[in-house]
Amino acid sequence: MFKLRTIILVIILSLFLQGQSNATITLNWTTGDYNIPYPGWPGGVSVLNTYNNVTVTMLGGGGIGGVFNMYDNSQLTMYDGFIGTLNLYPDTTAIIKGGDIHYLWIDPATTGWVKLYAYDMYVDPLPDSQGYLDIHGNWLADNSFFDIELQNGISTYSHIQIVPEPATIAFLALGGLAVLRRRKR
Repeated sequence: MFKLRTIILVIILSLFLQGQSNATITLNWTTGDYNIPYPGWPGGVSVLNTYNNVTVTMLGGGGIGGVFNMYDNSQLTMYDGFIGTLNLYPDTTAIIKGGDIHYLWIDPATTGWVKLYAYDMYVDPLPDSQGYLDIHGNWLADNSFFDIELQNGISTYSHIQIVPEPATIAFLALGGLAVLRRRKR
C-alpha cells in the first residue's frame, strides 16, 4: 500500500512539474528602456509585448522563444539573441545587426520599418505554400548566416531596408571623390 501511494504521489508531482515547465511567461513593458538579458531575466519568455515608446536592446544570452509584439512607437535594436516571431505593428522600428529571428511580420498599414545590417542578401523569388518569403544573408557584425521567414511576404519585405556591405560603401565613397575631383578641374 505504501509503494502504491508513493508511486501515485510521484506521478502527481511529475505532472504538476511538467505543467509548470510548459507555463506561458508573458511580459508587458509599457514605458522605458530595457535590455535583454537583464539581471533576473526570467528566460523562457513566451510572449513579450511593448507599448508606449519602449526601447529594447537585445544582447547575447537572451531571447524570446515565442512571440515579440511591438506596438506604439516601440523600437528594437538587436545585436544577438533569438526571437521566435517578431511582429511589428504601426509606427514601430527594428534595427537588426545580428541574432536569430525565425519569423518576421510587419503590419501592412505601418509606417515603421526594419533595417538589416547584412550582406550577400538573397530573397527566394517565390513565396512558400503559406505565402512566406525566405530572406537569407550574413550579418555585417560577425559574418554569421541568417535565414528569416517573412510572413505576409512582399508586404513585409517592402518595409525592410538593407544596409549595404562595406565594399559597396567604399565604392560609393570612391565614386563621390572622383566626382568632387572632376568638379574642381
